[in-house]
Amino acid sequence: MLEQEWISIKAKFSSKCLVCTHEVNAGDSVFWSKGVGVKHVLCPNAESEYKYESRPEPDWKEKKTFLFSELKNVKNCQLCDTDLKNDSASYIIGFAIGFRRFCNSCFKKI
Repeated sequence: MLEQEWISIKAKFSSKCLVCTHEVNAGDSVFWSKGVGVKHVLCPNAESEYKYESRPEPDWKEKKTFLFSELKNVKNCQLCDTDLKNDSASYIIGFAIGFRRFCNSCFKKI
């Protein structure tokens, strides 16, 4: 898997936390990773049962995660290996370690 380097900074701009999706204000203490985004250093919902409910890990056909900028090169669903060129509704999920791309059918399953 692709390892991301997270550094602790003060946010320069307002954005959304990758963990809880709440607002991150300019000046907040955050962890930042180039090409990935930010997450609160002390995320208010990090322990939320709704954010971390126990689910089995999908059987990814493509195990690698990508930087957001690399997703244009992902041509097949990472779950079922379906060709995504005709799938105008492909989906992207961001994880703390990177991003994955998959088809509409697989999105409904996870």
